[in-house]
This record gives sequence, C-alpha cells and structure tokens, in this order.
Amino acid sequence: MNMLEAYERDARQVIVKALAGRDDLTLNTTMLDHALRQFGVNEPPEWIFDQLAWLERMGVVSVAVASASTRVATLTEKGVNHVLGKRKIEGIGRPSLASLGLDLISQGLKQKIGE
Repeated sequence: MNMLEAYERDARQVIVKALAGRDDLTLNTTMLDHALRQFGVNEPPEWIFDQLAWLERMGVVSVAVASASTRVATLTEKGVNHVLGKRKIEGIGRPSLASLGLDLISQGLKQKIGE
C-alpha cells in the first residue's frame, strides 16, 4: 500500500467513525470536514465528495446531494457491520469500538440494524 492509499483509507475510517458516532448515523460534509481536520486531513470539499462517492460505491454509506456544495451521508447496515467488526471492507480502516465509546455505541448500532 502506498502513502496515498493509506491516507485515503485512514480518512475513510474517520468518516465512518464520525457517522457511527451519531444517533441517526448521518452527517453533512461540513461536519465531516471538521472531523477530518481533527485528524490532520485538510482537503477541499471535492476531495471529501470523492471519498463519499467511493464509500457509496462500496455500499458503506448512502449520499444525498443537499446543494452544489453540500452532501449528506448516512451509514448503511454494511457500514455499521464494518464498524462492529462483523465485516472487513478493504480500503477503509476499521475504528475500534473503544474509540467510539465502547459498549454504548456497539449496543446502539446493533439496535439500529435490528439485532
């Protein structure tokens, strides 16, 4: 894996982690930009749009276009299963449940997918 692939994998992990930490599993690109910047990922909106498009092609998120400059991403069941460690998706680092708030997040995510 080269540096660009590692950078994108880690950025996608931040995106998935941020979505998983929300009660409704949903954030807009402005909020995702804030989350990414906390981890040193400082990219233009188009780059974030590209990462969301990649995640959508992989079935990890669904993306709605709110405006020309804003997308709204929602974590899918496949994405939740990745976060829970039930499914490994190449190209996305898997956040530890400890980093998401341990059992509380795990229980909440499992409830959202009907377990």
